[in-house]
Amino acid sequence: MIGALGILAGFAISLGVALFAVPWVLEWLRKDLGDDATLPGEDLSGWKVGTFERAFFTVGVAAGMPGVLTAMMLWIAAKMAAHWGARSEQAHDLEARRLTALLGRLVSMRFALIGGGVVRMGWLMMR
Repeated sequence: MIGALGILAGFAISLGVALFAVPWVLEWLRKDLGDDATLPGEDLSGWKVGTFERAFFTVGVAAGMPGVLTAMMLWIAAKMAAHWGARSEQAHDLEARRLTALLGRLVSMRFALIGGGVVRMGWLMMR
């Protein structure tokens, strides 16, 4: 019973808490850096993509897959590279957007890492 609750708690952290925490952190960072705009392609569907990513990496961490942390960082790098060619009229705006995007993605993956660890502990307790 405790193990099953651990698994549920892990996914609740990874998917539920992060659903609200990541946008809050992004908003806070953007206000602090003076950047209120969003990156191209950032819209309502962004939360769907982030939730899928966190679920994918949560399972990887929970399963103890070797190299999952490296895969997380490579995924962030690939996403950053996809938007690297974006143009802005002001260089500061572009730098701020890239920085907030990177930090937001790191926060998102951190929730996947924490949630996956909790799921793994719950799974091991069920054995």
